[in-house]
Amino acid sequence: MPQAEAILRMPLSKLTGLEREKLIKDLEELRVKITEYKAILADVNLVYDIIREDLYEMKKGSDQRRTELSAEELEDFDREELIQEEDVVVVLSHLGYISVCR
Repeated sequence: MPQAEAILRMPLSKLTGLEREKLIKDLEELRVKITEYKAILADVNLVYDIIREDLYEMKKGSDQRRTELSAEELEDFDREELIQEEDVVVVLSHLGYISVCR
């Protein structure tokens, strides 16, 4: 019986040790990130640099997604095609208010 308990406890203790190591590693990574964030917040120029880089990346990415429209496509465009057809009830009150019930 004591041998079975020892066998059962051994993997659990190893797992607990591994989990503890992982938590310590995660804690250290978070401390590094916190230090970096504090440095950024302490220096306005770093904040501007980050904003500048983000705007550059946004601008660079937006050029790839633009779709060119030709005049022919715009001429064939009918605005009424965008209106979704649905059944509605229009109510006119005795005071002149109009209400739409869907």
